Amino acid sequence: MDAQRIKLLAVALLVVALVALPAGANQISNPGFETFGSADSRIAQLGPDDIDWMRLFENDAAGDGQAYVDDNGLTNNNQILPNDAIADWTVLGVVDLVSEGYWQAGSGEFSVDLSGSGPGGLYQAFDTSDRDLGDPGLHPVYAITFDLSGNSDNHDPGEQNGVRTLEVLIGDGTPTINSLTPGDVTFSGASGLLASGTFDFDTATLDIPDPEHDDAIADMQWSPRAMADFELPDNAITELTILVRSLNGDPYGPAIDNVSIELQGFAPEPATLGVIASGGACLLLRRRRR
Repeated sequence: MDAQRIKLLAVALLVVALVALPAGANQISNPGFETFGSADSRIAQLGPDDIDWMRLFENDAAGDGQAYVDDNGLTNNNQILPNDAIADWTVLGVVDLVSEGYWQAGSGEFSVDLSGSGPGGLYQAFDTSDRDLGDPGLHPVYAITFDLSGNSDNHDPGEQNGVRTLEVLIGDGTPTINSLTPGDVTFSGASGLLASGTFDFDTATLDIPDPEHDDAIADMQWSPRAMADFELPDNAITELTILVRSLNGDPYGPAIDNVSIELQGFAPEPATLGVIASGGACLLLRRRRR
């Protein structure tokens, strides 16, 4: 057996060392934004026959209970909700909870436009301790997926449609958005920002709702997206945070639905990989000598 074949077999041993598991349970609560944290009767008004969307502001814990007045001074019935209205998610900036009366959801009845009157985001902490490692040298690996679309509702003829950009970040602790620059987010925990990715959705092929919004967008062309698998760098970390946010500076942002984080398996530490590789090579060489 030549050296090249030995190397290939050693690599194969490394692949086997990545302990595969069946797809795990989703670590995200309320992944499709279908349940609500505050007992607010206005949520029941969201739907095809009544209110199309409602706005949530980071610093508005109560919601004013009034009709929303937009930047042009126009009043509509899309009221402001308390910032905890979307159960298990925390608002940064400003976002819109959108019903199927306005546009098709990825699934269920609701999705979120991550730009309300301006850019915003949602974050949620998730548990990384609910696992059976078996070996302290193994680190859990997570798959992060979601459905992406975008807001095409821009009635300025010179600006209709366009690319909407979403950023997904994983970090330790509570996030603070510093700017619209990708990655410019501070996490309060010791490990800080651990992973991020940006994703574009071009709304050029979407319908544009008429100004009266008599008809919802029937096909939002939801696109399943995935980050690169995320490996937990330190098994001492028992909780992390996912932040999804808009990188568009106007009120027409990326739309998101069906957020999922699932445990995929375990990866050895680099030192463990080295031992496996060298051990596999030695066994192969020994067999060759025989």
